Amino acid sequence: MIARAIFWLTFAVYMPLGYFVFQVFQMTGGMVIFDLQVVGYSAAWGQRFLAALPPEGVALYVAWIRPLDTVIPILLASTISAHALRTAPWWKWVCVAVTANTAMLDLIENVHLAALITGTVEPLAENITAASWVTRAKYLSLLTSIILLVAAHRRSNHA
Repeated sequence: MIARAIFWLTFAVYMPLGYFVFQVFQMTGGMVIFDLQVVGYSAAWGQRFLAALPPEGVALYVAWIRPLDTVIPILLASTISAHALRTAPWWKWVCVAVTANTAMLDLIENVHLAALITGTVEPLAENITAASWVTRAKYLSLLTSIILLVAAHRRSNHA
């Protein structure tokens, strides 16, 4: 019951986030926001994105996207962990640990991206490359936690 409630809460937060991300997509002429680049992005792409992002896009990021994207990693980790806790003891803690790592990486990514988008740091190649590395690591960790969750449920159902 709790796992379902957390899932629906996570879904409810994702909906407005998706809307605001789509607005940025439109503002930048069809460029997908950093966070959704599953395989990362080049420094040149990051610089083009930042140049294409108008001041209204930065304001939208600061007012809506950043706060929602701070809550999402915690909710997503809670959703996956709530489902993992219903599996066999050994699997549940491995899955929860990897999921916590995913949330941590997502929050670190958000700090990098906020600094780039707000202009706190210069859009230098090394700053964009560092953010891209964390983005790739986040998605690899998320994939690992989902695979572990599926494996844990399969093992629990066959045990």
